[in-house]
Formats: sequence, structure tokens, C-alpha cells
Amino acid sequence: MPQVIESDIDGRFFGWHGSTVFKLANGQVWEQDAPGRIRQFAYRPDLRITEIDDVHLMQIDGIGSVRVRKVRDFIESRIDGVFHGWDGRTVFPLVNGQVWQQAAYAYRYHYAYLPEVLLYLSKDGWRLKVDGVHESVTVTRIR
Repeated sequence: MPQVIESDIDGRFFGWHGSTVFKLANGQVWEQDAPGRIRQFAYRPDLRITEIDDVHLMQIDGIGSVRVRKVRDFIESRIDGVFHGWDGRTVFPLVNGQVWQQAAYAYRYHYAYLPEVLLYLSKDGWRLKVDGVHESVTVTRIR
């Protein structure tokens, strides 16, 4: 018998693009685990995650489905102060006292003050997702 989780996205949904992370209203965090892209905006869309033979498929009502994996290690916090995006070696001080640094080159501009962040352990290491930014960035903890 397949196991089913029903919830909704906690906030804005912009689609998926290969490594998208999803925070659910029930507190769980899931990461896209298969290639594929879809651009679609929705606010708190309903979803269903079905497990069959250790494969999890997330279906979002009216949008589509994608294979996902559950993220077990994650940290929620906020950027301490003004956030201007990342540009290669960006340092991210958090209000919880931790400091993380960008580990691989990528550029993304986005202005926000005290934005929420989700740090999560992906298959390729720790990643940082800033609220309102579609992409995430690879990071390492420096303090």
C-alpha cells in the first residue's frame, strides 16, 4: 500500500528547475530528485507526496508532478541585516549566530532586509535558499 502525505507548500511556489527545495506547511522539507523544469506560480498550492518502492512522487494540484527526496537535515533562520544576493564568495551572517560562505561560483542579485533562509543538506552538500529567490546556492559553514 503506497504511503501518502498531503499538505501544501509553505508560501510561494515558482515551479521546479532541477534542484528545487520545497518547505511544506506541515514542517517537512523536500528536494527535487529528478531532472525537469516547470515554471508556474502559485501561493500555497495543495500537494500530495506518494511513496512507492522507496520512490517519492510529489504531485501539485493543477501543475504536475516531480520525483522528490525528503531532506532530513535543515536549519531555518534569517540573514542578519541587508541581503544583496550572492556573487562568488559571499558571506551570509545569520541571526542565529552562524556564518556561512558561498562555496561555488554563481551570481544572483536580490535585495531584502532580514529575509528568511533555509539551509539544507542536499546530495551535493549544504545549500542556502533565501525566501523570494528561486535558486539556492552551495555553502560551507565558517562559524
